[in-house]
Amino acid sequence: MFNNWLKTENPEPYNSWGNGSAMRVSPVAWVGDSLEEVQKLARISAEVTHNHPEGIKGHWLLLMQSI
Repeated sequence: MFNNWLKTENPEPYNSWGNGSAMRVSPVAWVGDSLEEVQKLARISAEVTHNHPEGIKGHWLLLMQSI
């Protein structure tokens, strides 16, 4: 699924609820200046590919352990 998404002309989120967003969220905890900013950046990071609510929940739990 990801490989097909990567090759599209205009990649859009594809409602994935996998763990890809969790794999890239930890640096967000270091970049944000406040909890609110971290939350916003984490959502932006996740929604690139994983806009399903379950995918966002997974990365959010990992992020909260990083703070």
